[in-house]
Amino acid sequence: MSNLLARTGRDRQRYDNNFRLVSGCIPYRVVKDEDDSSVDFENKLQVLMVSSPNRHDLVFPKLFIHFPKAHVRLDNF
Repeated sequence: MSNLLARTGRDRQRYDNNFRLVSGCIPYRVVKDEDDSSVDFENKLQVLMVSSPNRHDLVFPKLFIHFPKAHVRLDNF
C-alpha cells in the first residue's frame, strides 16, 4: 500500500473540460411504515443535509473518519 498526498489547492484538483471533478456520497434512508403498503417511494425517502455557519442554505455533510491520532477527510482521496 502506498501513501497518497491530499490534493489541496484548486490548481492540484482534477478537471475535465474546465469542470472540477469531485466525488461523494449522499446519506439517505428509506422509512418503513408498517401501516402503509403503497409504493410511494418519494415520501418514504429521507436525505441527510446539514446547515453550515458560512452558508445560508443546506449542504450534504462531508464524511470524516476518526482514527486514534488523526482525522481523515474522505473527499481528499
